Amino acid sequence: MEYEISFSCANCHGEIAAPGSMAGQDIPCPGCGASIEIPLPGLTAGLELGEFVLIRKIGSGGMGEVWLAEQNTLHRKVALKILQPKLVANERFIRRFLTEARLSGQLEHPNIVTAYAAGKIGSFYYLATSYIDGVELNNRLKAERRLPEREALKIARSVAEALRYAWNEHRMIHRDIKPANIMIDAYGNPRLMDFGISKIISAGPDPTLAEDLCGTPEYISPEQIEGSPDIDFHSDIYSLGITLFHLISGVLPFKGTNAEETLHLQLNNPLPRPENFQSGISPQCYRLIEFMTSKAPAERHSSWDYVISDIDLVLAGKSPVGRILTEYGDSAKVQASAPDAPIRFLSAVPQQFAPRHQAQAAEDYEEDAKTVPVQRPEPDPEPETTAPPQPALSAIPPKIEFRRKPERKPLSRLILPLGIVFLLLLFLLILLIVLK
Repeated sequence: MEYEISFSCANCHGEIAAPGSMAGQDIPCPGCGASIEIPLPGLTAGLELGEFVLIRKIGSGGMGEVWLAEQNTLHRKVALKILQPKLVANERFIRRFLTEARLSGQLEHPNIVTAYAAGKIGSFYYLATSYIDGVELNNRLKAERRLPEREALKIARSVAEALRYAWNEHRMIHRDIKPANIMIDAYGNPRLMDFGISKIISAGPDPTLAEDLCGTPEYISPEQIEGSPDIDFHSDIYSLGITLFHLISGVLPFKGTNAEETLHLQLNNPLPRPENFQSGISPQCYRLIEFMTSKAPAERHSSWDYVISDIDLVLAGKSPVGRILTEYGDSAKVQASAPDAPIRFLSAVPQQFAPRHQAQAAEDYEEDAKTVPVQRPEPDPEPETTAPPQPALSAIPPKIEFRRKPERKPLSRLILPLGIVFLLLLFLLILLIVLK
C-alpha cells in the first residue's frame, strides 16, 4: 500500500495529503491554487543521516531536495542533495549517479563546486558538496529577467574555463549546463554545480525517444537527444551557448509546450534571429552563439581554448573566429587562427613539401645533367696579364692581432713639465750673468 505525505501549504496554511510517489513534484494547492512542492517524506531539520545533521532546506529541483547540513566528522557545513524516490527506483540511474559522483570528487577548480561524498543512508541516496553562500543564476534571471551582455560573457568564460579543465585533465563532461547549475558566490565568482550528475527527463510516450536522457530539454544538445555514443565536450559547448543566449536575451531559444516538442525544436529549428525581438545581443556575440550552437558537433569550436579565445574577442568588441583548422586539409568553416591559439605540428607533411636528403638531391641533379645536356658557347680567350700571386686559401682563419693605438697626451698635461724646464733655464741664465 502506498503511503501518503501530509504537509501544509505555505500560502494558505491548509493541510494537504499527497501520494508518496509524487514527492518532489509541484502541484497546485487545492485551497488557494498556489504552486507548491510536495516534500520528500521524513526529511526535517535536526534529522541525523549518518555523519550529517540536517539544518535547513535551501533548495529543491528535479533531482530532489538540497539541505544545509553539518558534517560531524569534519565539523564543516555542506550542501546535502537527497534524491527523490522516483529516481531511486531507476537502478541504472543510481549506478550512474554513484559512479559519476565519485569521479566528480576528483575535480579541483575554483569555478567548480567540490563533491565530498556520495552514497546511501537508509532509504536515501545523497551527494555531499561544498556549501556555497550565493545565488543560483536562474534565480537572478527570475528577478532581473536578463543580464548585461558583458556580465553574461564573463560568466560564460569562467564556466568555459571550468569545463576546459574537466575535459583536458579528466576527460569529463557535464551534460547539463544551464543557469540553475551555475551558482554566483558572495564574491561574484561563478561556480558550476552538479558536475557529472545526470538528470532524467521524460520525453512522453514517444517510443522513438530514449527512455531517459541526460540533460534538460531547453539546453540539451542534438547529439544527446539522438543518443549518440560519441558525446564529448562539444555537447557542453552547445549547452553553454544556449545558456548564454538565455542570460542575455531572457528568452529560451527552443521552448515547446512539453518536453517532446522542445526536443523536436532543438533538433530541427534554427537559432532565433536577434532582430526578431528585443534580444539585447550584439552582432558579434550572436555570431559566437551561432558557432557554439551549431547542430553538428563538428561545426562547433574544436576545443575549449578556442571558445575562451572567441569570448575574449567579443568582450573586446571584435568578431569571433569560430572553428579552427586542426588537421591539414580539413575543410573547416573559418581558416583564421584565434589569438594565443596553441601551435602543434602535423603528423603528416604533404609530399611536395617533404625535404630530401642532400646526397639524393645531388644524384638527381647529376642524372638530369646526363639526360638533358646543355650546349654552352665557348668563351673568348682572355688576354694574358701579370697578376700578383694570390695567397693560398686556408681553412684556418688568419690570426687577428689587436694593437693599442698610441695615446695622445692632452696639452694640459704638458704645461707643468714645460714650465719647470723654462724656470730651470731662466735660473741658469741668471746664474751665468751673476758670475760674469
